[in-house]
Amino acid sequence: MANDIFNLKIITPGGLVSEEQVTAVKLPGSEGEFGVLPQHVRYIGNLGFGVLEYDSVLEKTSKRLVVCEGFCSFEGEDLVVLADKVVFANSVNRAEFASQKETLKVVVSNGSPISSEGLLARNKLKEIEAIEALLS
Repeated sequence: MANDIFNLKIITPGGLVSEEQVTAVKLPGSEGEFGVLPQHVRYIGNLGFGVLEYDSVLEKTSKRLVVCEGFCSFEGEDLVVLADKVVFANSVNRAEFASQKETLKVVVSNGSPISSEGLLARNKLKEIEAIEALLS
């Protein structure tokens, strides 16, 4: 493989979402965004909620999707993303999205920060905020 490209695999519990050759990837780490370029050092990291962006070699374009937590591993010429969930911009129902966001804000502001309902609501709200970033 050329020294300026590497393989990207995105996998969820439902299976393989995408497998492409890429020139660069920007990921939402649990502690902030980070990038991977060809010949990156070996790396294993946690993913947070946010936009994953990559430059596709085949389509010669930048692609974006939301990642909802998980892990990633880069070794050799392979970046593997194991995500709990991914969301593509074309799969977002904008009306439902706006309604959910307002409901979740109320739950988060009124709920206990350590209750299971509060934790689930905060995570769903993080997902919605990441989708907002994707759509903007």
